[in-house]
Amino acid sequence: MVRTSVGRRLFSVDDTFYFGSGFESRKSQQLKHNPKAALTFYWPILGRQIRLRGTVEDMGDEAGAADFRQRSAEDRAVALTGNQSQELVREEELEYSLAEQRERISRNQDITTLNWRLYALNVKEAEIWQGDTHRKHTRIQYYWS
Repeated sequence: MVRTSVGRRLFSVDDTFYFGSGFESRKSQQLKHNPKAALTFYWPILGRQIRLRGTVEDMGDEAGAADFRQRSAEDRAVALTGNQSQELVREEELEYSLAEQRERISRNQDITTLNWRLYALNVKEAEIWQGDTHRKHTRIQYYWS
């Protein structure tokens, strides 16, 4: 099964990490029912990992639109095709839809969609893991109140 997906972009401000997704995506639907998430960053060469956990908040229509406009034209075209995380029956359908959306964007660079959401992960817990060749790993946990 082939699924469509929009390019990934993540940024942070203070103790909050921001990410975007289509409102109808599997990720957005899961967050609607359980607004908790974790981000994991892994550096295999260093044997280190950081996991951030917290609550997720939808930042609203204006923030979603602003985030959408900051993305590349190709990312916006893919997002405008819709059906993110849905089964793709024929690749030609996706290519045709992408061509249509690229044309829409070329006519209106400020085009946006209410389907795009910007989410904020408010970090409540961080775990730093340091691997050890003899499996005596070190974990340090930090908590925010």
